[in-house]
Amino acid sequence: MAIGTACAIVLNLGLKNGRSEVVEECIERYNEKFSGDVPKKLSDVYIFTVFVRLPGIKLKKVYLFIKKCAIIGSDTDNIIRRDNMLKGKVAVVTGGTRGIGYAIVKKYLENGAKVVLFGSRKETVDKALASLKAENADWEAEGAYPDLSDPQKVEEAIEAVKEKFGRLDILVNNAGISDSTKVDNYEPGQFEKVINLNVNSIFYAVRPAVKIMKEQGGGCIINTSSMVSISGQPGGAAYPASKFAVNGLTLSLARELGPSNIRVNAVAPGITRTDMVAALPKEMIEPMAAAIPLRRVGEPEDVANAFLFLASDMASYVTGEVLSVDGAMRA
Repeated sequence: MAIGTACAIVLNLGLKNGRSEVVEECIERYNEKFSGDVPKKLSDVYIFTVFVRLPGIKLKKVYLFIKKCAIIGSDTDNIIRRDNMLKGKVAVVTGGTRGIGYAIVKKYLENGAKVVLFGSRKETVDKALASLKAENADWEAEGAYPDLSDPQKVEEAIEAVKEKFGRLDILVNNAGISDSTKVDNYEPGQFEKVINLNVNSIFYAVRPAVKIMKEQGGGCIINTSSMVSISGQPGGAAYPASKFAVNGLTLSLARELGPSNIRVNAVAPGITRTDMVAALPKEMIEPMAAAIPLRRVGEPEDVANAFLFLASDMASYVTGEVLSVDGAMRA
């Protein structure tokens, strides 16, 4: 990370408003998370001297902070995003207790949103909430575990969010199941089970969410699709079929709801290091990574970053898109 970028972080949080205490707070928050030696050299003296304009700022502290920022980039970037990109927004994330869903919940919380995560069971919801609270007790995270196959239960859970927070700005439909069954081995009802959770549950959540969003003047819906919605897969036909349906639902809803200022998009992840992939032996993961043009499997945070962008005002003119996050694996 360039020192100029590190300076921009501090300028954005403090110098812009002439508030030395904001700069001090930024530095303290950074130092709480990171420790260790700082480099011996400061390559841009101007970055340091610019802080003289702020009365009351401790120049030595800023000096050390800027030098640290020059080394650690990605985590420093989180400082400028946190409490910023989704500040004041209320989000629901289905399938939010682990993997990509949990990464989305965490990313939204880091950026100032209030988040209600939906899970399949009370135990998994409580575990996820405990983990989030242990990381940051100030995050506003709550949980619920409605039966996503029951439209009435889903509607009640969505309405409870509105009753609690007064609005619903973001709906992330992430819950789903995969499948790899060969076509001649499908059991009765197995195909329908995949379709019900991966497609029908999205529709059940969208209907009450849209009602709320229309009343408040807008909102954002993001659905989790998949790389296989574009390329298909050899086996488990129910899964790509369900994700093709998710894409169609996304595009149609975007066209229908655009006049109500409701944006609808989807994210299509590729091979991602979820618990299932992480548990695979190295000799299985390496060939998968070698087949990806970026030569690595994706991390849940890679996908969560796409969900963050699409939920933010930076994507205010983006709707009806299926955003691939797969390292060009689909190509």
